[in-house]
Amino acid sequence: MLFVSILVLGISNQLNAFNGGTYTIDPSLAASATNYKSFTAFANDLKNTTRGDGGTAQYSVGGAGVQGAIVVNVAAGTYTEQFLLTQITGVTAIKNVTINGNGAILQFTPSSTAAAGVIDMNGTDFFNINNLTVRNLNATYGYPFWIRNGSDNNIIKNCKLRCDNISTAPNVGSAYIWMTTGTTGSASGNSGNNNLIDSCDMRSSTGLNHGPYYGINMYGITTPAAVDACNN
Repeated sequence: MLFVSILVLGISNQLNAFNGGTYTIDPSLAASATNYKSFTAFANDLKNTTRGDGGTAQYSVGGAGVQGAIVVNVAAGTYTEQFLLTQITGVTAIKNVTINGNGAILQFTPSSTAAAGVIDMNGTDFFNINNLTVRNLNATYGYPFWIRNGSDNNIIKNCKLRCDNISTAPNVGSAYIWMTTGTTGSASGNSGNNNLIDSCDMRSSTGLNHGPYYGINMYGITTPAAVDACNN
């Protein structure tokens, strides 16, 4: 009877891939169990899909997700890609994911309004993104950050958000930060709760271009009201 009880306990405990600790995103280094050559490779490993940079998959030792807090230090440079995040298994207020941008630039040209975010947080919780420059290169629409579909308890701090290529009258589907639900830019619903936008610089790099139609645009539910905060 004792043997059976231990066996059931072992089956019920899910083993997630990331034990926690410090990782890097650095394309100048070889891909490894602790270094990713792109934001995409890191996101893929979190989601239990092929990394794409040749490095050792964390999910080879368990399922998707995290077992401990993760810190990711980004090497200086320019990264041209989308950072597509979803709901990550195992994250909590304690087992969160912190990305230290260290002044690096993440840029992308969205080609569809259904995928218009450079950083797309789709049901993503407990991510802290610090000191990263995020540039939407589309000339008419898009957003450096798209926070949607119940993305809760995230912090975006000391980031520079840019839409430098919008030089004439902008499309109403453009903003530095867009919060909505679904796959369209104007769908009301639970986009997210308890998200903090703190000390971010949202403007044109040159000061000459028009910039997006909105600064921060939020589509939420009507009752009860969602709670998000913007500081400075």
